Amino acid sequence: MTPILHPSLETPTISPALYRFQRHQPLSSRKTTLWKIHQGLVRTVTWNDEGSIITLGFWGPGSWVGWAIDQVSPYEIQPLTTITATTVTTHQVIPSRNLLDHQQQTNIMLGILHCHRMETRLLKLLIWLAQRFGQRRSHGIQMQLPLTHQEIAETLGTTRVTVTRLINQLEQSDQIQWSRRHQFIPSHTLAIEAGNF
Repeated sequence: MTPILHPSLETPTISPALYRFQRHQPLSSRKTTLWKIHQGLVRTVTWNDEGSIITLGFWGPGSWVGWAIDQVSPYEIQPLTTITATTVTTHQVIPSRNLLDHQQQTNIMLGILHCHRMETRLLKLLIWLAQRFGQRRSHGIQMQLPLTHQEIAETLGTTRVTVTRLINQLEQSDQIQWSRRHQFIPSHTLAIEAGNF
C-alpha cells in the first residue's frame, strides 16, 4: 500500500491520504474502515469452509467498499487493476446512493447466479459487466476488464475449464469478442438480452 498525497488538496494535515494498490494487493478490511475507490476496479470476496472464493461484487470509481457495508466474514477487497483509494471511517455517514448501489448489485448478482444454464449465466454476467464498466461504441460496448477465466469461474460458481469452453462457444457464435486485454459485446447480443436487466 503506497500513500500519495491527493493532488487537489493543499494541506496534508486535513486531507485523507490517497493510497495506491497494485492488482491482487488486498486492501485492509478492518471493520472500522471503508474505502472510497477513486480510480481502477476492485472485487469484494468471501470464501466458504472449503476455501472456494465467492465473489460479492465488482466496484469502480466512486464506490465505497468495506466490511461495514457487506458484513460478511471472511472478507477481502481485491484490486483487479492498479487502483487509488482513500480511507473513510465508519463514523462518517455512508451516502445513500452507495448503499443503494450495493443493494442493486446484490440483486443483480443473485439473478445471474440463479440462471439454470451456465451459458446463460456467463453471458448475463459479461453483459452486466460491460454495461457497468464499459464504453458505448456504435456497434456495442467496449471494455478492458482484466478478469481471468478463473475469476469469472469464481463469480459464477463453476470451473475455469467450463468458463474457457463457454467463452470460446460465445465467440464462435459471434455473441462476444473476448481476450485478456480486449472485450466487446456487440449490439445484437445486447439487444437479445435487453429485456432481462
